[in-house]
Amino acid sequence: MNLSGEQLQFLENEFGLTGDDVAELGYDEIKVLREKCFDIEVKEATVAIRGGKDIIDRGRIAADIVDAIMKHIKSVKQIVA
Repeated sequence: MNLSGEQLQFLENEFGLTGDDVAELGYDEIKVLREKCFDIEVKEATVAIRGGKDIIDRGRIAADIVDAIMKHIKSVKQIVA
């Protein structure tokens, strides 16, 4: 999975996952990580909308990770198919 340094730092700060940890995640674990990041994205977006502000970096980075994971899952499915 191709994640930026900022995204890897986010995963370490939020979940205690290092880059090596992320590289070793199985398919089901990656899906769980995506769900956790999606929950953060939704929470931060809700706070931003209610406050009439832009989404903060935490929400933006979580959203970017969700996108990266979805691309990864799609690529894995294409390889398997």
